[in-house]
Amino acid sequence: MCCESKGESGENASTFRFDEQTWYVDESGAEMCFTIEAPDSWSLRIDYESEDRNWMSVTPEKGAEGVTEVTFKVERADRSNGERIARVVAVCGDAVRMKKIVQKKMPAQELSFFQLNLWQECKNVPGAFEALVDQIVALKPDFATFCELYKSGNGATMLRLIDTLKQIGLVYYQKTVDGRALLSKYVIEEASRINTFMFKGVCRVGERRVVIYPAHAQYIYYSCYYPRGYNDGGGDSGWSKMPDGPKTDVAEILSRNELSGRPESVRQMIADARSEIENGALVFFAGDLNEPSHLDWQENTKNLWDHNGCVVAWQSSNALYAAGFVDAYREKYPDPITCPGFTWPADNKDVPIESLAWAATADERDRIDFVYYYPHEALSLQDVKLVGPKGTILRSQRVEEDTMDPILLPAGERWPSDHKGLFVTFRLGRD
Repeated sequence: MCCESKGESGENASTFRFDEQTWYVDESGAEMCFTIEAPDSWSLRIDYESEDRNWMSVTPEKGAEGVTEVTFKVERADRSNGERIARVVAVCGDAVRMKKIVQKKMPAQELSFFQLNLWQECKNVPGAFEALVDQIVALKPDFATFCELYKSGNGATMLRLIDTLKQIGLVYYQKTVDGRALLSKYVIEEASRINTFMFKGVCRVGERRVVIYPAHAQYIYYSCYYPRGYNDGGGDSGWSKMPDGPKTDVAEILSRNELSGRPESVRQMIADARSEIENGALVFFAGDLNEPSHLDWQENTKNLWDHNGCVVAWQSSNALYAAGFVDAYREKYPDPITCPGFTWPADNKDVPIESLAWAATADERDRIDFVYYYPHEALSLQDVKLVGPKGTILRSQRVEEDTMDPILLPAGERWPSDHKGLFVTFRLGRD
């Protein structure tokens, strides 16, 4: 707050003084006090040089002899505004002083996300931990969501990762709950368990509350295997090839999927996120969901990738879309034929094929790793890429993907997972 007018005449009253140095203000707006010292009555007016007008005020607009502090207030700029310029003109008798006010639109901030399944604590690939470090150093994500992290104590992968990154000058924070982890450049202020498959982490980016739900869903009742002629691991079925061939009853496929608990866990996340969204938070949901998207199992893909004629409205992705969430990859690349975005299985040259393929004679490729976001006027999707090896596994053979999917190759010579990852970039503006 500024002081009120002092009304002093003093020895310098015969001099008209007003700070004429340019005042630069960012788009969030500001309030500042400046002093006028006048030998007689004075007045202020605002001359706008930009087309946009009436975005600042001065109080008081006139005064008497003496020293007075005047409050300048610049309003928050709309996102569509560019640079705005005004001049505050002070007049005392024949004397005129001017102060230039420049409000500049600040560069938009980027927020980046890296999602990856770390395949049982990075223990299934030689040098996997070092490969993970290389990838973080290369991408420098603002946030990363990981899973399959069950160690505790000093040997925990996330604690090792934080310490290793710190030693090379990268400061990150982490929170791990039930094997799911959030890595963040920003302090994780809150963390709470949503259910067995996911938790909520809360950070603050500037004045903005950012809410992230890292997830790793149940892997059994993986019923996208039914059309491919394999059991789904649920109950006592195991993962064997079905003796009578593929099962293509969509109602049965969805019933098996529901038994996994995956759709219900997503519904619980949506219920929790509702209040966050209503209060203006930026909300993200990311992880290995072990369930395809309804956007990838539609009429135009029913005869591809061993879908065997099935059009499947997978419950988790359907629920997310019904609640208003957006699948970042499919938003950027809406055609599932040219850009299927397969994240599993990824070919890992340092691992035997039998450890990568679960349905040996089928085309089991699918997109089961996701980054979802809830639309917000301050948030815009900029870029999405797969991260990992170019190759995949098809009917127990190592092959290169023949698609238009954009892929960032591993930063080092090794890749730590049997999944591909996702790297998603958003632009964060102001409301």
